[in-house]
Amino acid sequence: MKLANIVYVDELVNHKEVEFINYCQDVTSDFDWSLPTLFVGWNFLKEFEEFPQLTNVNILKHRITQNQLYWEFSFNENKSSHINGINSFVKHVPDFYFTSRYTYTNIDPVFHQLKDNQDLFDVLPKTIDRFYLLKDRMIYILSEDKIYGLDLEMYKFFKFGIEAIKEKLFQKTFNCVNDADGEFYEKYYKMFPEFSLLKRYLVVLVTN
Repeated sequence: MKLANIVYVDELVNHKEVEFINYCQDVTSDFDWSLPTLFVGWNFLKEFEEFPQLTNVNILKHRITQNQLYWEFSFNENKSSHINGINSFVKHVPDFYFTSRYTYTNIDPVFHQLKDNQDLFDVLPKTIDRFYLLKDRMIYILSEDKIYGLDLEMYKFFKFGIEAIKEKLFQKTFNCVNDADGEFYEKYYKMFPEFSLLKRYLVVLVTN
Protein backbone atom coordinates (compact mmCIF):
# COMPACT_ATOMS: atom_id res chain seq x y z
CA MET A 1 0.00 0.00 0.00
CA LYS A 2 1.48 3.32 -1.10
CA LEU A 3 0.93 6.30 1.19
CA ALA A 4 2.83 9.07 -0.65
CA ASN A 5 4.82 10.15 -3.71
CA ILE A 6 8.32 11.59 -4.00
CA VAL A 7 8.99 13.19 -7.38
CA TYR A 8 12.65 13.86 -8.19
CA VAL A 9 15.22 13.93 -10.97
CA ASP A 10 18.57 14.19 -9.16
CA GLU A 11 19.82 11.67 -6.62
CA LEU A 12 18.15 11.63 -3.21
CA VAL A 13 21.21 11.91 -0.99
CA ASN A 14 21.37 10.07 2.36
CA HIS A 15 17.92 8.60 1.76
CA LYS A 16 17.06 4.90 1.70
CA GLU A 17 13.92 4.18 -0.28
CA VAL A 18 10.94 2.88 1.70
CA GLU A 19 8.26 0.58 0.37
CA PHE A 20 5.26 2.76 1.26
CA ILE A 21 6.31 5.60 -1.07
CA ASN A 22 6.04 5.85 -4.87
CA TYR A 23 9.31 7.19 -6.29
CA CYS A 24 8.72 8.99 -9.61
CA GLN A 25 10.98 10.91 -11.94
CA ASP A 26 8.13 12.49 -13.88
CA VAL A 27 4.44 13.33 -13.54
CA THR A 28 2.60 11.02 -15.94
CA SER A 29 -1.08 10.87 -16.86
CA ASP A 30 -1.75 8.25 -14.17
CA PHE A 31 0.03 10.20 -11.41
CA ASP A 32 -1.91 9.91 -8.14
CA TRP A 33 -2.39 13.48 -6.91
CA SER A 34 -4.55 12.23 -4.05
CA LEU A 35 -1.46 10.98 -2.18
CA PRO A 36 0.76 13.32 -0.14
CA THR A 37 3.53 14.36 -2.52
CA LEU A 38 7.01 15.83 -2.19
CA PHE A 39 8.74 17.43 -5.19
CA VAL A 40 12.53 17.47 -4.82
CA GLY A 41 14.38 20.29 -6.57
CA TRP A 42 13.26 23.91 -6.87
CA ASN A 43 14.26 24.23 -10.51
CA PHE A 44 12.80 20.80 -11.23
CA LEU A 45 9.51 21.77 -9.58
CA LYS A 46 9.12 24.82 -11.80
CA GLU A 47 8.96 22.50 -14.82
CA PHE A 48 5.49 21.45 -13.62
CA GLU A 49 3.94 24.91 -13.23
CA GLU A 50 1.22 24.05 -15.74
CA PHE A 51 -0.43 21.79 -13.17
CA PRO A 52 -3.11 23.69 -11.18
CA GLN A 53 -1.98 21.98 -7.96
CA LEU A 54 1.34 23.82 -8.26
CA THR A 55 0.23 27.37 -9.01
CA ASN A 56 0.88 28.82 -5.52
CA VAL A 57 4.45 27.66 -4.98
CA ASN A 58 6.66 29.93 -2.88
CA ILE A 59 10.40 29.43 -2.49
CA LEU A 60 10.13 30.59 1.14
CA LYS A 61 7.46 28.01 2.03
CA HIS A 62 8.04 24.32 1.50
CA ARG A 63 4.40 23.50 2.20
CA ILE A 64 2.24 24.05 -0.88
CA THR A 65 -0.95 22.45 0.45
CA GLN A 66 -1.41 21.28 4.06
CA ASN A 67 -0.96 17.49 4.40
CA GLN A 68 -0.88 17.16 0.63
CA LEU A 69 1.82 18.94 -1.39
CA TYR A 70 5.38 19.87 -0.37
CA TRP A 71 8.66 20.64 -2.09
CA GLU A 72 12.32 20.41 -1.11
CA PHE A 73 15.66 21.54 -2.58
CA SER A 74 17.84 19.14 -4.50
CA PHE A 75 21.16 18.27 -2.87
CA ASN A 76 23.06 20.63 -5.18
CA GLU A 77 20.69 23.51 -4.37
CA ASN A 78 20.84 23.20 -0.56
CA LYS A 79 22.56 20.20 1.00
CA SER A 80 21.32 20.37 4.59
CA SER A 81 17.76 21.36 3.66
CA HIS A 82 17.61 18.53 1.12
CA ILE A 83 18.56 15.83 3.62
CA ASN A 84 16.50 17.15 6.52
CA GLY A 85 13.48 17.97 4.37
CA ILE A 86 13.20 14.54 2.78
CA ASN A 87 13.66 12.80 6.13
CA SER A 88 10.99 15.02 7.70
CA PHE A 89 8.52 14.33 4.90
CA VAL A 90 8.98 10.55 5.16
CA LYS A 91 8.59 10.72 8.95
CA HIS A 92 5.30 12.61 8.67
CA VAL A 93 3.80 10.66 5.75
CA PRO A 94 1.51 8.55 8.00
CA ASP A 95 0.12 11.72 9.61
CA PHE A 96 -0.40 13.36 6.22
CA TYR A 97 -2.12 10.30 4.78
CA PHE A 98 -4.31 8.95 7.55
CA THR A 99 -5.40 11.99 9.55
CA SER A 100 -6.71 13.74 6.44
CA ARG A 101 -8.71 10.69 5.29
CA TYR A 102 -10.20 9.16 8.43
CA THR A 103 -11.93 10.33 11.59
CA TYR A 104 -11.49 8.39 14.82
CA THR A 105 -13.96 7.87 17.67
CA ASN A 106 -13.24 6.01 20.88
CA ILE A 107 -16.47 4.30 21.96
CA ASP A 108 -16.13 4.72 25.70
CA PRO A 109 -18.98 2.95 27.58
CA VAL A 110 -19.01 5.62 30.28
CA PHE A 111 -18.96 8.62 27.95
CA HIS A 112 -21.57 7.07 25.65
CA GLN A 113 -23.63 5.78 28.61
CA LEU A 114 -23.64 2.19 27.38
CA LYS A 115 -25.02 -0.50 29.67
CA ASP A 116 -24.89 -3.66 27.55
CA ASN A 117 -23.98 -5.12 24.16
CA GLN A 118 -27.17 -3.89 22.54
CA ASP A 119 -26.38 -0.31 23.57
CA LEU A 120 -22.95 -0.72 22.01
CA PHE A 121 -24.23 -1.95 18.67
CA ASP A 122 -26.83 0.80 18.64
CA VAL A 123 -24.02 3.40 18.45
CA LEU A 124 -21.78 1.45 16.07
CA PRO A 125 -22.37 1.81 12.32
CA LYS A 126 -24.77 -0.68 10.78
CA THR A 127 -22.33 -1.46 7.96
CA ILE A 128 -18.81 -2.50 8.92
CA ASP A 129 -16.18 -2.72 6.21
CA ARG A 130 -13.32 -4.18 8.29
CA PHE A 131 -12.25 -4.75 11.83
CA TYR A 132 -8.94 -5.45 13.53
CA LEU A 133 -8.50 -7.17 16.90
CA LEU A 134 -5.20 -6.39 18.62
CA LYS A 135 -4.02 -8.86 21.30
CA ASP A 136 -7.62 -9.33 22.47
CA ARG A 137 -7.35 -5.86 24.07
CA MET A 138 -8.50 -3.42 21.41
CA ILE A 139 -10.91 -3.62 18.51
CA TYR A 140 -10.71 -1.11 15.66
CA ILE A 141 -13.66 -0.92 13.28
CA LEU A 142 -13.64 0.72 9.85
CA SER A 143 -16.83 1.96 8.22
CA GLU A 144 -16.22 4.04 5.09
CA ASP A 145 -13.91 6.84 6.29
CA LYS A 146 -14.65 6.45 10.01
CA ILE A 147 -12.71 4.37 12.53
CA TYR A 148 -14.09 3.32 15.91
CA GLY A 149 -12.04 2.01 18.83
CA LEU A 150 -13.24 -0.36 21.58
CA ASP A 151 -11.05 -0.87 24.65
CA LEU A 152 -11.96 -4.44 25.59
CA GLU A 153 -10.34 -4.16 29.01
CA MET A 154 -12.81 -1.43 29.88
CA TYR A 155 -15.75 -3.38 28.48
CA LYS A 156 -14.70 -6.41 30.53
CA PHE A 157 -14.59 -4.22 33.66
CA PHE A 158 -18.19 -3.18 33.06
CA LYS A 159 -19.30 -6.81 32.48
CA PHE A 160 -20.07 -6.58 28.77
CA GLY A 161 -20.22 -9.84 26.82
CA ILE A 162 -16.83 -9.68 25.09
CA GLU A 163 -17.10 -12.95 23.17
CA ALA A 164 -20.58 -11.99 21.95
CA ILE A 165 -19.24 -8.62 20.75
CA LYS A 166 -16.47 -10.29 18.76
CA GLU A 167 -18.80 -12.93 17.34
CA LYS A 168 -21.27 -10.33 16.11
CA LEU A 169 -18.48 -8.32 14.47
CA PHE A 170 -17.22 -11.46 12.73
CA GLN A 171 -20.75 -12.00 11.45
CA LYS A 172 -20.94 -8.47 10.07
CA THR A 173 -17.80 -8.70 7.92
CA PHE A 174 -15.41 -11.32 6.59
CA ASN A 175 -12.70 -8.69 6.20
CA CYS A 176 -11.08 -8.93 9.61
CA VAL A 177 -7.72 -9.65 11.22
CA ASN A 178 -7.16 -11.19 14.65
CA ASP A 179 -3.65 -10.02 15.59
CA ALA A 180 -3.43 -12.28 18.64
CA ASP A 181 0.30 -11.96 19.24
CA GLY A 182 0.77 -8.46 17.81
CA GLU A 183 2.70 -9.70 14.78
CA PHE A 184 1.08 -7.26 12.37
CA TYR A 185 1.51 -4.39 14.81
CA GLU A 186 5.23 -5.13 15.18
CA LYS A 187 5.65 -5.28 11.40
CA TYR A 188 4.16 -1.82 10.86
CA TYR A 189 5.77 -0.35 13.97
CA LYS A 190 9.15 -1.06 12.38
CA MET A 191 8.00 0.92 9.33
CA PHE A 192 6.47 3.81 11.31
CA PRO A 193 8.23 3.88 14.71
CA GLU A 194 7.45 7.56 15.33
CA PHE A 195 3.79 7.45 14.33
CA SER A 196 2.03 7.65 17.70
CA LEU A 197 -1.43 6.95 16.23
CA LEU A 198 -0.40 3.79 14.40
CA LYS A 199 -2.67 1.33 16.26
CA ARG A 200 -5.91 3.01 15.32
CA TYR A 201 -5.03 3.04 11.62
CA LEU A 202 -3.85 -0.57 11.42
CA VAL A 203 -7.41 -1.54 10.50
CA VAL A 204 -6.74 0.17 7.17
CA LEU A 205 -3.28 -1.32 6.64
CA VAL A 206 -3.63 -4.95 7.70
CA THR A 207 -7.00 -5.59 6.02
CA ASN A 208 -6.25 -3.68 2.81
